[in-house]
Amino acid sequence: MKEKIVARKTFTQKDIVAIAKNQRTMLSIILLRILLIILFVALKDKINESYKYLFGAADIAIALAMIYRLVLWLKSMKYNIILIVLVCLLFIIPIIGFLTLFLVNSGVMRLLKEAGMKVGFMGVSPYDIAAYENQIKKEAQMEATANSSSMVEPLKDNILLSQQPISARTFQTIKGSSFFHKAAKASWVIPLIAFFIGLITLGMREKIPSTYIMVYGIANITLIVISFLLAFISLFGIGSYGRRGIIGSAIMGIIINSFFILCFFSLFDAIKDAKRKNEVKREQELQEAEEMGEKSYLEYPGWLGAADFMNATISIGSLHDQSPMIIEMRKEFSAKFSLLIIAIDNTSGKTAININPSIVSMQHANGAVVKAIPTTSVLNTAYKEKAEWLERYSRNADIPVGRSKMDIFSFIPAGTDMRTIKRIAVNVNGKPLIIDGEYLSVERKKELDRIGREAMKKTK
Repeated sequence: MKEKIVARKTFTQKDIVAIAKNQRTMLSIILLRILLIILFVALKDKINESYKYLFGAADIAIALAMIYRLVLWLKSMKYNIILIVLVCLLFIIPIIGFLTLFLVNSGVMRLLKEAGMKVGFMGVSPYDIAAYENQIKKEAQMEATANSSSMVEPLKDNILLSQQPISARTFQTIKGSSFFHKAAKASWVIPLIAFFIGLITLGMREKIPSTYIMVYGIANITLIVISFLLAFISLFGIGSYGRRGIIGSAIMGIIINSFFILCFFSLFDAIKDAKRKNEVKREQELQEAEEMGEKSYLEYPGWLGAADFMNATISIGSLHDQSPMIIEMRKEFSAKFSLLIIAIDNTSGKTAININPSIVSMQHANGAVVKAIPTTSVLNTAYKEKAEWLERYSRNADIPVGRSKMDIFSFIPAGTDMRTIKRIAVNVNGKPLIIDGEYLSVERKKELDRIGREAMKKTK
């Protein structure tokens, strides 16, 4: 028969009760915080700022109570001060804190079950804890009675609530249930889980925003570094719990995490090269886009108008439906549209300018009015990179004093006849601004472009 090895750490029955109480209190506080978060999410759009601050204050108070109770819980588990500080630091880190709490709680649940206590979802019930305390008092009274009667025969083991026998004096932790065993195992399990999740989600990364990919990468690196530290921390438990169950897992964790860390470092140069190539490619794309935009504007007829606003110049023009830029853009969306381009020169302006490209109306010579299509209704039909399109073009355009912006898109109904448009109203700083203009031929556009370039040369 395989010998059961016990650790040096021992717990009295009073210790077991204290651990059970602290566990239940901790889990109750966590449940309270989860309920508070659910309540806030459900009501955040229906309450004013003062109530949001109140929710924030309550959340901070509960978080502090969780840390305080965690310290008491770990002390009742006889963790040393260094481990208590380390666990508390890990606890406040998102995701890592959940994993840390899971490891601690799983060890506590195993200990309580081995002590014969009934452990449910919220730990040991208050009734069972009270009954267990009463049993301890009865044992103490029995021992006092035995001592007063000069009884030399030792007390028989008592039966706990679950009718499982346990020593009336002490409870010893079975090897494999300590924090160090859990840390050693987690040091190689966590990086493998992160690796396999990365493999599973590899095909999805082209469909999600680059920001989420970056956050996912940082989370993976953080998990691997934490796992690497857990492997070393677990080695400190060998003195108290022996090598079995710790040394093998810790070495495996160090090897696996070292491999992943070396892979990360080896990828840095490749990432830098890829970044440089992307920058070159981006510059080429911008240059090509600029040439395409210039060609789409100068070599096709279209509507053009401009107006002054607080020393700023606001221009608006249409692109012909057969121009290269419109043809390429229509390939990106399932929605049908024509396009206006709004340009703002606020280099000499007196105030910041805010433009809402969805609030644009065009008036025909006969008085008929055509309104712009909401920007998001077009952008949401993107075949790919929808998040990037929405991030760049769905918001109002803000142009501070001293700056310019030349690529504000306003989508209008497909096939709108711009030849009969007399004026266009745009929403500037919350108010309509009327811009008069006309439909220009290619020759007229080129002439105006030549005049503008010559004026710029004289200014320089």
